[in-house]
Amino acid sequence: MKQLLVILAALSPMLITPTIAISAPLGQDRYDASASQAKRGLWMYYHRGKEHGLNRIIGDDIAQSIALSNLQFWSVGRVYGSYSNLPITHANEVAYWNKELAQRGIESQLLLGMPTHIFPGSGCREKLLTQLKTRLIDFHNGENNSPPLQNEQRFSALHLDIEPHQFKTNSYKNPPTCAPTNLYWRSSTRAVLFAHLYDTLVAVRSYLDAHGHAQLPINIDLPYWVDSSNNFNWRSTPRFDSGIDWLTAVSEVVNGMTFMTYANDSAQSIRSKLDGENAALGGANIHPALNAKERKAWSSTITWHSLGQFLSAMEQLEDSASATSYGVDIHNYRYLVTRWPIGSVAH
Repeated sequence: MKQLLVILAALSPMLITPTIAISAPLGQDRYDASASQAKRGLWMYYHRGKEHGLNRIIGDDIAQSIALSNLQFWSVGRVYGSYSNLPITHANEVAYWNKELAQRGIESQLLLGMPTHIFPGSGCREKLLTQLKTRLIDFHNGENNSPPLQNEQRFSALHLDIEPHQFKTNSYKNPPTCAPTNLYWRSSTRAVLFAHLYDTLVAVRSYLDAHGHAQLPINIDLPYWVDSSNNFNWRSTPRFDSGIDWLTAVSEVVNGMTFMTYANDSAQSIRSKLDGENAALGGANIHPALNAKERKAWSSTITWHSLGQFLSAMEQLEDSASATSYGVDIHNYRYLVTRWPIGSVAH
């Protein structure tokens, strides 16, 4: 008992929801991240050998309590969770985690996807559909060593992070046979790859509809430049005339889109971009994504150099006084709590 009390005493600063003290540019002396009116999304991953992975959290009461405290502090309303096979091997523990999230008003969305899932074939698109069956449908139906789940124990949505632009020679030197290497990412293949992505989204929607999940929402991660005529030769595929045409078609299949705006270091430029998408898509459910990872000298990805800049960007994007307020998505949980742990920045 004494050892347990010592552990809890050491963890207690992390389990409190304190106020973060920061300086301008927010125009206020103190900032409470949990005071945000806009619910945020947050990616959480299964990390082998690393702290803060879902494999370290699921089934561990102390780690789960710390994670839930962090989510509430950062005003998270959507968790995009990549669980590997945990919904199969640890179904009851995942169901309990989903229930704990739901009781705090947090959606638990199952995160799936990799670039090769855009191609038809047993090792590509069919592999994604198999994961849908085993990790989501069977999990919900009680096939994975648990009784049929109550609503709050289920995943509230499917979140796809497929990213065709990551199908590159340096990433997939030995891709599955269903992934044609003549379509590696380059200027002449971009539109074709995203046309394949659209086909996969249609296949996923049809599969869910046919297996008792017609009401389950689908959300997808997209690069912010997907509608740019400078990045795509849409004439290479006869089905879509432009990026907006492609996005419009996708919006009829999915329920929400997250635009990965990692290469932008200005909330104003992000908002301008999203306002354009929002207008073109007729008020679609869209979110900007900010990267909490500390920028490395060799990296071309822009991230926020200080906590103040990060919070200021979120505040500007979530400004309820603007014509449109966007709930920000944060990439990702490990980056966020490692770079800015509550205990180390609280005053």
